[in-house]
Amino acid sequence: MAAPHAAAIKAGGFSGPWVIAGFSYGAILAFEVAHQLQAAGVPVEAVFLFDSDIRWPHWECFKHAPVGHAWNCVRFGFRSIWLKSVRAVRWQRTRWMATRAPQSPAGPALSEDELAWELYIRIWLNALKHYQPRKLNAWGVLFRAGISIYRKETDYDGCLGWSAFFTRGVQVSEVPGDHESMWKEPNVQALGRACAAAIAALKKNRNAK
Repeated sequence: MAAPHAAAIKAGGFSGPWVIAGFSYGAILAFEVAHQLQAAGVPVEAVFLFDSDIRWPHWECFKHAPVGHAWNCVRFGFRSIWLKSVRAVRWQRTRWMATRAPQSPAGPALSEDELAWELYIRIWLNALKHYQPRKLNAWGVLFRAGISIYRKETDYDGCLGWSAFFTRGVQVSEVPGDHESMWKEPNVQALGRACAAAIAALKKNRNAK
């Protein structure tokens, strides 16, 4: 999925350095495009990640999850773990039924938009199933929606898992809105200012060298 994007960027003739950007699932795609560009000798200075998370290695999850569960027990009691387990099972069952509804006459009818979204999710999950992210020699800049769709107990590093994958570090800029409304007025104005500030900081770092 990333290869055509990397090829199109290389064919453009711009020598760089590049800033590659992606939103949600597309941020992981942008991350892989940056890897392929660097492997081809094209300089990539940063990747802009718009409200996206990335899967950590299992050993990292195992190391951090008990801490999160322990803290939730202190705040909400041991019953919180049971309730989260029940909610997780219900969510997986609902999602399983939704993905099979188009083929099941007895299932709930999905609109064209809902069907397209379900297919989109399944394509992405299949693509990510065996993807092994690795460190990128660049800056990461995460533009995180103030109203988050991500669970706090799985946000181990404060930047949705990205801290493990950028050698130069990850900067986090919180912007108003949620996953979708961050792109709409008036929130998009704040997002534009945050992007401009991040680009200015990259230029400053480059000039300092």
